Amino acid sequence: MNVIVGGMTDIGLEIAVYLADRGMDVTAIDRDGVRLGRAEKRLDALFLESHEGTKDTLLRAHVENAELVVFATKSDELNLFAAAQARRLGAKRTIALVRFEDHLGGAPGLARNIHDVDFVLCPIMLTAAEAHRVAHSLRVLNQTHIADGRITVEEIPVDHDDPVVGHTIDQIGLPDSVRLVALVRDGVWVPAAPRERLQVGDRVILVGRRGAILQAERRFQPGGQRALRQAFVIGGGRIGLHVSRAFLAEGVKVTLVDQDHARCQMRSIDLPDATIIHGDGTDIYLLEQEGVRTSDVVVACTNDDESNLVASLLALRLKTPHAVTLVHRPQNVVVYEHLGLEATVSRPLVMANHVGRVARRGEATDVVEIADGMLLAIDFLVRHDSQVNGQKIGDIPFPANTIPCFVVKETSIVPAAPSTELEDGDQLIAVVPPKQRKSIESLFRSNSRGP
Repeated sequence: MNVIVGGMTDIGLEIAVYLADRGMDVTAIDRDGVRLGRAEKRLDALFLESHEGTKDTLLRAHVENAELVVFATKSDELNLFAAAQARRLGAKRTIALVRFEDHLGGAPGLARNIHDVDFVLCPIMLTAAEAHRVAHSLRVLNQTHIADGRITVEEIPVDHDDPVVGHTIDQIGLPDSVRLVALVRDGVWVPAAPRERLQVGDRVILVGRRGAILQAERRFQPGGQRALRQAFVIGGGRIGLHVSRAFLAEGVKVTLVDQDHARCQMRSIDLPDATIIHGDGTDIYLLEQEGVRTSDVVVACTNDDESNLVASLLALRLKTPHAVTLVHRPQNVVVYEHLGLEATVSRPLVMANHVGRVARRGEATDVVEIADGMLLAIDFLVRHDSQVNGQKIGDIPFPANTIPCFVVKETSIVPAAPSTELEDGDQLIAVVPPKQRKSIESLFRSNSRGP
């Protein structure tokens, strides 16, 4: 796959590295020779030192052969203009990153087919959403949402004190709208047979309706999973604002701390139901005085990595159960986890993952890597002229090891049983090994598009 990434910012570089590491042919463009030189040290790619958005630059990068073009400069307007121009010049898919959510037309972090661009992504909103998700799912190793957010895919580790240890899969009692589709055991994946007994160290792959997944998670935790009641947010920037809004919308009490007095005044208007504290989130006495001990989770999301590190470590020292730490420099993630921070969120890595999902799409609406890349969770759209339209799932010649999970219809989500008939507009959620992807895609390909 030929990919062009314009703008070797921190986010642009991580996107380029992510795609190159997965075997894609990357052309990296930046007008700044210093940024381009930094990229050359980490990236096996073609490099073009030129203005990112001009027609001449795009033609020199052979945009007409690009299957994906991503613009991640520091200018929203340039990213939108350049991505739209790349689309007009023949790029198959285009992505523009924007700092301000006004460009999304009301979409929550990601908008499709807007401003003549295929995908417009807001790193701030998507990073805030990831921090909020992690705060709710600290036991979960990986979690993502597909089928327009209606289906959740996640991995949960089995620990020694979990109530499911030694039980067979059919004894767990999962909700009807959740399936345990596979296990990762001793570094390999195995299909989830009903009589398979769960062992310490297993990782279970769950796929299901978004709301029901929370019920399923409780089966794996001693005493069930306690809902969040109080959150302590350190950092009142835009990420902190979006995280706080998400908590408040769920009825969670929020205390927000920021050192900037003017920003605190703004946030008291933006978040009238939150408690706003003007102070230093790395001051252990302030944290204790303002009730961090009684919070269920701390989210440290200032603009400074060191401040986030200190704030999270202090919160854990004061016996806050969990801390979510924002990391701006991806190279710090491993260090912070080594220091005992259980949940880190890196904006460049979050964006690299989102762009990677777009890059992996073929006949699929969405594709997510799970089980360390040993499996893919794929959202297939049933088209009116595809081979599977009108067929029952049990009659479709799926390749070996395909696990059909759910069929998402316009008004319902139904289990993918052998008798379930696929209709035009349905979405089939399936889990497959990567090597089987092309075979299953051929079943869903529109006949009018050819091989």
